[in-house]
Amino acid sequence: MTTFTVDQIGASLIVLAVVFAVAAFVRSRVGLLRDLFLPVSVIGGGIALLLGPQIMGELTGGRSLVSAEVAAIWSRFPSLLINVIFAALMLGKTLPSIRGLWEASSGHVTLGYGLSFGQYAFGSLLAITILVPVFGMAPESAALLEVAFTGGHGTAAGLSGTFDELGVGYLADVALGLATIGLVGGIIVGSLLVRWAVASPRFTIARQEPLSRADDHDPGRLAAYDRPGEAPAASPDATPAPADEDRGIAPLTIASLAIGLSIHVGRAIH
Repeated sequence: MTTFTVDQIGASLIVLAVVFAVAAFVRSRVGLLRDLFLPVSVIGGGIALLLGPQIMGELTGGRSLVSAEVAAIWSRFPSLLINVIFAALMLGKTLPSIRGLWEASSGHVTLGYGLSFGQYAFGSLLAITILVPVFGMAPESAALLEVAFTGGHGTAAGLSGTFDELGVGYLADVALGLATIGLVGGIIVGSLLVRWAVASPRFTIARQEPLSRADDHDPGRLAAYDRPGEAPAASPDATPAPADEDRGIAPLTIASLAIGLSIHVGRAIH
């Protein structure tokens, strides 16, 4: 495995920052990208792909604005940063009771498991009938749909080591490609469906009809219904403005400490 120096890693981070800055500028100037709700990360990934060794390098005989070395360093980040994502998922959240948690999430859990098992089943059928006998892919390709669509880029990158151990490392690249197709396709199709639903008189718009306590299953908002004269926050993710003593470097330090401890505990359990 190729090793990189601190200087090389630092330079790759600078290039990554420039790519994101360019992507943010492009998004601010192209209305279609904003209308489709494409995030800066996806736009930046497209720019890096076009200017990197995979496309520009192939067309120019190996010369590209994003070097192969930078691309190789970037490829190491997802399998590491997925640990940070999961370690930080519940930071700042108050866990409800088991009953409240189930009432709020049971529908999502049922849908999620239905989609996951359905994708495993459909992927297995594809592997048995087409992928393995026709294209000669490994049997592990049966898991690609679930890994890419339900899991996404982080899961696909996090499982790259597992694919390597099984001798089918190329499936990690296929999963990342499928995850990108799913993300972009979901954003575009979902945006079109939402716009159609908002314009259609057959659908009511939730934000125009406030929920009652019986209809609202978000544990973080339920207490507001029990206080006379108060209404729940407009957004479930809305948070009050921080006090003066909460601003500054201290919250970031505490959050970094919590994330680091979570990752160490996870490694110990593993």
